[in-house]
Amino acid sequence: MRAARDAAVAAGIVINGLPILALEPDLERYYRDNVIGGPGAFVVAVDSFDHFGAAILNKLISEIAAVPVPRLRQEATLNASPSRASPTQSSRDPR
Repeated sequence: MRAARDAAVAAGIVINGLPILALEPDLERYYRDNVIGGPGAFVVAVDSFDHFGAAILNKLISEIAAVPVPRLRQEATLNASPSRASPTQSSRDPR
């Protein structure tokens, strides 16, 4: 498993973890040492299955918030060819 994790991290994939400690109290340490990896990787540990729903929601929100949102308007402007722009269009307006 370690080789697959290392290959994923080397490919730029961030691996986060959500261990449930109800049956294995040291699982969080295992996740920190052997599972998570990549820039900003984190563990959200919960003590019981009852708290899993809230923990997965918090984990997903943290993961989504960490992903940069592409700036589509800038990209469209940079990719627009000047020959296709009409004289009435602003250079900032990609329409």
